[in-house]
Amino acid sequence: MSVAQDLVTLFFSEFTINWATMATVVRVQEEPNDSGKPGLLTATVNGANKENIRWFWPTKPAPRSRCIILFGDNDASRAVAIGFNKVAKIKTKIAELCEIEVDEQGFKIDHSQLLSVVGKLAEGKLTLKNGPTLEVTLDSIQNKINFKGKVDIGDATISGIDTNALETWMNEIVSSLQGLYSAIQNSPTVPMDGGASYKAGLAGAISAKPIPEVPSDLKVSNLKYGKT
Repeated sequence: MSVAQDLVTLFFSEFTINWATMATVVRVQEEPNDSGKPGLLTATVNGANKENIRWFWPTKPAPRSRCIILFGDNDASRAVAIGFNKVAKIKTKIAELCEIEVDEQGFKIDHSQLLSVVGKLAEGKLTLKNGPTLEVTLDSIQNKINFKGKVDIGDATISGIDTNALETWMNEIVSSLQGLYSAIQNSPTVPMDGGASYKAGLAGAISAKPIPEVPSDLKVSNLKYGKT
């Protein structure tokens, strides 16, 4: 054996070369599971379909996606597909706390199981789930929220004004002022009594319909306040 052959033999014994080839994804057989088991797919390699090619998150390939297949230790049974150019789904974790999932059906972002944002395209639904406190800040120059259709408030509460009590209070104020204005216009004026008759007319009008105090139940803590 020549020195050159010895060098080649030594090289391959110390350094493993994993051969690679281009392929086209035919279908995904199954997805990886949470225990670490890889997913499996079928791909066309050199004109022939090969099944049980392994793949891993974060990218689930779409059919007809081009990819690179690596053969671990040059063993066909250890084929792994990477580098997909068409994506059907993305699923990954960031620092084991934040899980992100996106596909043609919608998206999901779940952080520490405390804050979750889920969008479902088919249902036209966006769900926000949170922990003890939810704060939404709108700091643009102009904010617009346009609700169409039925709005279900649920059991939440918020400080607000009872519009029924407010309307009643305002009507009482109007009635009191109208009585006072009428007394101002119609109370008799007697020159010889120093205005006592006129003053008595005003006092009577105020006594009959005094300006009402602010009702104690005007402020409520319930989203379902207002006129029914």
